[in-house]
Amino acid sequence: MESTIHKSSRIFRLLLSALIITLAWSVWLPEAINSPVFNRQIEVERDYLNDILFYRSPQFEVEKQRAEAYWKRYPEIADHWLWGKNGELGIRGPKDHYERFGKWEGRIWQNN
Repeated sequence: MESTIHKSSRIFRLLLSALIITLAWSVWLPEAINSPVFNRQIEVERDYLNDILFYRSPQFEVEKQRAEAYWKRYPEIADHWLWGKNGELGIRGPKDHYERFGKWEGRIWQNN
């Protein structure tokens, strides 16, 4: 038979655990609801603003020329579904490829 003290200790630990979990959820949930993971609209708005800043940047034409040169230099990248000319990243693709892989492969990013 369990003693009364042992039973009350188990109940106390159970209640304390439930309280800690409830507090953690109450802190995490409001932030999670407002994150791009759960709210797709936030991610769409962020992407839209980033596109506006990128395409209206004074450096846009320079980046476009560098992307074209990279595609010309590396035709396998130009045909890629993500980094290519018709890829999902657009003219950002070549630079992304270079940063992730090209540097370590010894590829050239820009004309000097």
